Amino acid sequence: MNTDIGTDRYVISDDNKITGTHLATGYSVEILLTNQEMILATSKSETLNDEWNAMCFLVHRRTGQNILGEIQIDSITQNGNTKDFH
Repeated sequence: MNTDIGTDRYVISDDNKITGTHLATGYSVEILLTNQEMILATSKSETLNDEWNAMCFLVHRRTGQNILGEIQIDSITQNGNTKDFH
C-alpha cells in the first residue's frame, strides 16, 4: 500500500471501498475510499480510533454520507482484496 499522501490521495476506484448496510433503511451501501481515507481506515497504530474517526469525517465531508452510527460495515476492500470487517 502506498503510504505517501501525495497527489494520488484523492484517487478513487473500486479497489478501495467499504461495504455495509444502512441501519435505518436496510439498504446496501458501498462507499469508495480515496487513498488517504484507506490509509486512515486500515491504520494499526495506537490511535486507530482517531484515524477511523478522521476517515469518517473525510468521507462525510466528501460525500455527505455519515458512517458512524448509521452504517454497519460488513467488509472492506483494499487494493482489490475484500475481507470481512472485524
